[in-house]
Amino acid sequence: MNTNYNLTLQSRSSVGVPHVENHIHDVGNIKVAVNNTSLIGIFFKPGEFAVGSREYPKGTGHIYPAPVFFIGAIVGRDTLVSGGLEMWPGTEEAQEISGEKLSVLSIDDPLQRDSLQAKSQQDISFVYYDTLVDPQFTPFDNFLGRPHKPLPVRIKQTSYAWSFPHAENFILFDYQITNIGLKTLKDVFIGISFAGDVNGGEGGRGAVEFDDEQLGFLRHAPAFSLRELECEFFDMLDFVWVADGDGDPNPATGEFDQFSPTGAMSIRILTPLTPDMKVSFNWSSSDLNHTFDFSPRKAGTVARPFRNFGGDVHSPLGDHNIYYIMSSGEIDYDLAFTAIDHSQEGWLPPLPNAADIADGASVSSQLAVGPFELRPGETLPFTFAYVGAENFHTNPNNMQNWDPLNPQAYLDNLDFSDLIKNATWAGWVYDNPGFDTNDDGFKGNFRVCKSDKAIVDTIFLIDTLASPPETTLALDTLRIIAQADTIFFTGDGVPDFRAAAPPPAPVVHIAPSVGKLI
Repeated sequence: MNTNYNLTLQSRSSVGVPHVENHIHDVGNIKVAVNNTSLIGIFFKPGEFAVGSREYPKGTGHIYPAPVFFIGAIVGRDTLVSGGLEMWPGTEEAQEISGEKLSVLSIDDPLQRDSLQAKSQQDISFVYYDTLVDPQFTPFDNFLGRPHKPLPVRIKQTSYAWSFPHAENFILFDYQITNIGLKTLKDVFIGISFAGDVNGGEGGRGAVEFDDEQLGFLRHAPAFSLRELECEFFDMLDFVWVADGDGDPNPATGEFDQFSPTGAMSIRILTPLTPDMKVSFNWSSSDLNHTFDFSPRKAGTVARPFRNFGGDVHSPLGDHNIYYIMSSGEIDYDLAFTAIDHSQEGWLPPLPNAADIADGASVSSQLAVGPFELRPGETLPFTFAYVGAENFHTNPNNMQNWDPLNPQAYLDNLDFSDLIKNATWAGWVYDNPGFDTNDDGFKGNFRVCKSDKAIVDTIFLIDTLASPPETTLALDTLRIIAQADTIFFTGDGVPDFRAAAPPPAPVVHIAPSVGKLI
């Protein structure tokens, strides 16, 4: 289903106009538009009105937020951030000359599969740049009082989707970020913004029920396993999730129906992180009247002084302030906990109307990681998963006993199991556990589940001379056998982008003969 966006661009002569190309991921259970501007979930061209295109599960009309890629760095003595409508492709002629036009591949094509060109059932690739300074296309930085200042970088974006049951609920987005400037990009932080309302689509109740989203950050979760284990392990998933506040049950029946967006969407960063890297999760709420404008903020410290973002405590304006948030290393508390005072943990106290925000709001969030360093000519890989989950809401009455001072009771009634399973599978497909991709002898990290199993050995004496034969218990012993299960939970660090696929169909030729087909 479509949602309109005010992203109309001015038309002008074809000279120098970025040639925007669009495509749709629709092979799996997530249907979402992609294009060569880094704006995922939006289908548009310069001079035309932009429309949102994102749906989950496919065919339901339910709309969820879509991600947007952005990047920040220290360049010389300046701090720069680029993303969204600041990244554009070349002109149509330039794309033809450089071979950087839209590319769509699929393992369903035997030639592309056998040549290893394709990795998924729908590989979609674009190339775009952060080099444009034309004010007709790039926004003006009102806070710093200057036009957009590029990094500059070249981005090759490839997204992968599958229809297989274990892989249909996520799309992997891979970025190859190349520094095409003359200066080293220092302290690079890569971010994914995640914004937009959740609703049941056109014609449904959710089409007019906005401002009631819930979101949060899940750092650790019980490890998903393909077989039952006697041991319990925890995986570090580090994903942000967003969902409708109550799933929009039918007000007449009080039950969920086809217009109820009961699922959830999440973003999980898959690029392996080193111990010196920081992950930041930050969110903010807003409304047209600015009544519910809020974002969790840490109080200032000597090492990291507090910023008011130019008069607005909660909304960063300008590259410097946006980078400040990206590089903070802060993990905001979940939206549902907004009314609780977190001052003892170093946060600013809640607003007077915090309870009205905690029960659901119009929210945006960002997940960022870094720092990296990117020298001139170097390319930095970065991958994240866009993950959906069904049946996140299972209780249509979950909000009836909502208590802003005890939100955990509400959260306990949300079902994270499908989200954890799909996010885990996304990681496994990105980098297959236990598989040595580069033949260096390392297959990934593993866990060992140890357990003791009791075995009863029973010996019987049978007197065959008796009629009927008599059986007598002679010995009953108990043996304890130590068992160990080895479970790989990561790959070798080299991306595979490979899902478990059924074998290719054989090539068959049917020749008719007398009384039979050969």
